[in-house]
Amino acid sequence: MGCPTHAASGDVDTSFGSGLTIDQTPTTIATQPDRKVVLAGKSFLVSGRIRHGLFRLNEDGTPDITFEPETYPGAEVSSLAVQSDGKILAAGILSTSASETPRATVTRYFPDGRLDTTFQAPVLRGLWESGNTRHVSILLCPDKKILVSEVEQYSSFSRAYLRRLNANGTFDTSFDRDYFFDGAPSSPSPFNQMARSSSQAASSHFMPDPPMGPAQHQPTQR
Repeated sequence: MGCPTHAASGDVDTSFGSGLTIDQTPTTIATQPDRKVVLAGKSFLVSGRIRHGLFRLNEDGTPDITFEPETYPGAEVSSLAVQSDGKILAAGILSTSASETPRATVTRYFPDGRLDTTFQAPVLRGLWESGNTRHVSILLCPDKKILVSEVEQYSSFSRAYLRRLNANGTFDTSFDRDYFFDGAPSSPSPFNQMARSSSQAASSHFMPDPPMGPAQHQPTQR
C-alpha cells in the first residue's frame, strides 16, 4: 500500500511516498516538528525492510532509513506522541529487550529510534490477557506528564482505567482512577471527555468526576 497525501485543492499529492510500499495499514501516526512522519502498528515490511511496531517517513514520504527503532518482534503500538525535544512516546504491547516478553506499557525513544532507558516503561494493567477488544492511548500534557487510558470492551460493558505518568515514566501516585460503564462497545462513552478534562487540568492533582448517566456505574477512586 502507499501513503497518499492531499494537496491544498484536495487532490492526491502523487509526489509523496513515490515508490513506497507497506505490507499493512498503520494504526496510528504522529508528525514530528521537522515534518517527518512516525507510523505505528504491528510489524511492517517497509520497502523491503522489517520494522517492529514503528517506522518513519521523510517529509517527502520516502522511508527514513536513519530511523532504526529499538523495538522487537511482538510489538503492537496503538498510540503515539512526540515530545517537543523530538523524543517519541509509544503505547501498546512492547518490550524493552529481545529477551523480555512483550507487555502493556509505554516506552520512549530518541529521535534516531534508540530506546530511552531513563524512561521507566511502566507495567500497565495488562488488559490483553482476556482476549477482549482493548486499546491503550496516551496524551502528552502541557506539564510533560502523560495521561494513559486503557479500555477493555466486553459484549455488554466496558472497563476503563485512567492513569497518569510523570515525565520520567513513573506513576503519578496522586492520580489513579478506575471507571466501569455499561453499554455496547460502539456506544458513546465519557472516557474521551475525561481525558480532555484531565489534559486541561494537567497540573492539578484531581480531575472532576464525569457526568453519571443512568447506565453507568459510579467510578472507584484509589
